Amino acid sequence: MTVFVDGASMPFQFLVVKSLSVPVVLGMDFQKEHVKAIYPGCETVAWNHGGLTRSENAWDGKKREPNPVKGNPTRRDKGAIYLRQGVTVAPRAVQAVSVVCGTAGMCRLAERPEVLAQKGLRLHNALAILKPRRELILHLTNVSNRPVNLPKNYAIGLAEPYAGPTYAITEEDQPADVGADPLCTAGQTEDHPPKEAPSVPNEAQAPKPKGPPQDRVLPDQEPSEPSPSPRVAYELIPPDLHPAVHQLVDRYKVLWSGRLGEIDVTPDRIALHPGTRPIRSQPYRKGFHHRRLLADQVAKQLQMGDIKPSQSEWSFPVVMVPKPDGFPRFCVDYRRLNDVSVKDTYPLSRMDDCIEFLGEASVFSMLECNSGYWQIPVAVEDQDKTTFTCHEGTYQYIRLPAQEAA
Repeated sequence: MTVFVDGASMPFQFLVVKSLSVPVVLGMDFQKEHVKAIYPGCETVAWNHGGLTRSENAWDGKKREPNPVKGNPTRRDKGAIYLRQGVTVAPRAVQAVSVVCGTAGMCRLAERPEVLAQKGLRLHNALAILKPRRELILHLTNVSNRPVNLPKNYAIGLAEPYAGPTYAITEEDQPADVGADPLCTAGQTEDHPPKEAPSVPNEAQAPKPKGPPQDRVLPDQEPSEPSPSPRVAYELIPPDLHPAVHQLVDRYKVLWSGRLGEIDVTPDRIALHPGTRPIRSQPYRKGFHHRRLLADQVAKQLQMGDIKPSQSEWSFPVVMVPKPDGFPRFCVDYRRLNDVSVKDTYPLSRMDDCIEFLGEASVFSMLECNSGYWQIPVAVEDQDKTTFTCHEGTYQYIRLPAQEAA
């Protein structure tokens, strides 16, 4: 490792120690090799290369840093989010608070659960572009039945650098004002009455027909409008073959009509270990944007006939996992179900054998099934085990969900 002082390099072999209370210790071996003299009177070090360095903030044995408040980061922590002024959060209410942070750039604003949970508070996590010491408005939720007082400069969260995907929300997608939620009793004044919640497009809402869930009639699988033809790279096809390609696309238009096929000869069965009892889980918290995306996915799966309303004893939460292109993927967290399921260990084909079967062929075609898992039905007696729960309701799969281990 090389130490640079005033532009001069001093290579030396260091020993790495865990949990060291200071960044680095320059011991006697280092001083013998690189230090010419130390002058305590003027707090100066003379180096062998001829340079002089005067110490800054030298410890005289009397001054001592004050002990930080237990459980609260020091003001030197630039990633901490501090209250600009003291605040009292009413019971069962949401309170807008003014905060500052010393960091800059795109950050994920996360709560300090080990501290806030003891007070019955939750911080609404968010992404924000921060500027040092610039005011920011966040929201604290008091889920307890007693008021909570927080002093000025109290650290309610941490700002972590974020480099993942982001999703743009248009002005029409903005959530309602804090006061529009029945839980939010704080923040409503005569000068700032609660705003009306924006209307959600019909296609973003899961259908909610009247009557008990078992009496609901699922929509027909036939799409209301035919799906557009697939994109064909005609620029790569000789012009004299364009008519033949048009005929081929029209001949097999049922493949992209939007309707899924069904392989009813091999229904998926979920065998459980003996003694397994039904597993129930609460839905995960979702932000406003993810709630709309989740509602779109539920409506789409209802339209395609992949799911139906359920009153099963089983239930598993939904997670939105980003795809490689950044768009969220609808997934059900079946990890607890997979832990109690009997695995199917049917071996896959060997890849080297598959390549040898190609022989001397030089032209290949690739076909990808449209939602291949959803073309395999789930056995009727096992459909209740695939139940998932979210803010749209509780549903069970009729077709095989991708996250369930066979």
